[in-house]
Amino acid sequence: MRSASTPPPSLFALAAAISLCGCVHHGVAEQTIPADAPPRWVGTGPNGAQLLALYEGYDAVGLHEAYADRGWRSRFVDLGGRIDALTPLTEDAWVTANNEAGTLNLARRIGGAWTAERLATLEAAPTQVAAGDLNRDGVPDLAVVSHANRPVLRIFVGTASGTFRTPRIVPLDPRGRAEPTLDMVDLGRNGLDDVVVGLRTGAFSTPVPDHVRVFGSVGHGGLADEWMVRVPAPTQLDAADVDEDGLPDVLAVGPRGAWLLRSVGFGWLDTPQQVARGPFVDGLLDDVNGDGHVDVVLLDEQAARFDVRLGSGAGRLAPSRRYVTGAGPISATTVRRGEEVLLVSANAEDRSFTTVQVRRREPRTSSRRRRR
Repeated sequence: MRSASTPPPSLFALAAAISLCGCVHHGVAEQTIPADAPPRWVGTGPNGAQLLALYEGYDAVGLHEAYADRGWRSRFVDLGGRIDALTPLTEDAWVTANNEAGTLNLARRIGGAWTAERLATLEAAPTQVAAGDLNRDGVPDLAVVSHANRPVLRIFVGTASGTFRTPRIVPLDPRGRAEPTLDMVDLGRNGLDDVVVGLRTGAFSTPVPDHVRVFGSVGHGGLADEWMVRVPAPTQLDAADVDEDGLPDVLAVGPRGAWLLRSVGFGWLDTPQQVARGPFVDGLLDDVNGDGHVDVVLLDEQAARFDVRLGSGAGRLAPSRRYVTGAGPISATTVRRGEEVLLVSANAEDRSFTTVQVRRREPRTSSRRRRR
C-alpha cells in the first residue's frame, strides 16, 4: 500500500488538469475537467478545501485541489483494494467500505505513506458510512448501513486508542429495502450526533412505506428510535440550518423529488416540505454564494444540471437557477478555498468533473456542516 504522487496511467488526463471549457456567464464561473476513468463519487475533506474522488475501475482515491479559474492539482492514494464508500475522520485518517468483500477498513497516513487495516468483516455488506460523535468524548464514532435481504444499521463507538468497540446492530426493516442512506447530525444541538436514515422500497414486499427515520443519541453510544416520517424514495441525505433557528434541518432527495424536513427541537423534524420535483441523484445544503444563508443544491442526472435554490434568510428559498454539468452527473459536493466556493459534480457518462462558482455577495458566517 502506497501514497501515489503519480496517478494510474488512465488518469493522466485528470492529473494534467486540462480544462475543456472555462467560461463566465450570468455571474457564474464554470469549468470542465476531463478524466479517462469515470468518476462515481465526490466528497470533501474535513477542512473543506480538498476534493476526494472515487473512480469506476480503479482502486485509487483521488485527492484534488480544485480552482475556479485554472486546472486542478491532483494525486492518488492506492489502498490496495476496492473502495465503495469513504468518509474522512481527519486529514490523515479515512474509513472505507468494500461492498464486494464485506469489509470496513481504516486508512491512515503515517510519515507520508498511507496504510490500511481491517476494522470488521460484515455479514451484510457495508454500503455507506458516516462519522460523528455519539457520546461527547471527542473521538469519532461510525454509523454504517448495509443492504442485503435484511438491511441493518451498525454503530461503532470509537475509543481514545483509535480502535472501535464491537458494533451494535439495529435492524432497519425486516421485510427488506433497497439500499439505505444515512447522515449523522446533532439535531438537538446538545453535543450528541443523531443518526438519520433514509429507506426506500426495494423489490420485496414492504408494508412499511418509504421514510426518513431518526435515531436520537442518548449518550455512551446508545440510540433511541425516536421518529419516522414518510418521504418518497429517499436516496441521499444532507443537513444544515436552512431557517436560521440554530437547529440543523435535513434535505432528502431521490428519484421522486427533494424534501426539506425542518428541525423543531429535541431531535424532532417537521412534516416534509417538497422543494422540487425529481428525479435527483444528489443534494446538498450549503451557502454557495457567500451571503450567509444556506442554499439548496440539487443534482439532476437526466437533465445534466445543477438546480440551485438560493436562500434569502429565515428559510425562504428563491426560484431555481440551473447550471449545466457534464453528461451523466451522479455525485456532488462543495469545495472551499478561502473566499471561493465551488459546486463540483462527478460526471460518469463523459468522464469529467464540472465546477460551478456562483458569484459571492458580502460574506457572512455560514452555518454549513461539512458533509462527511
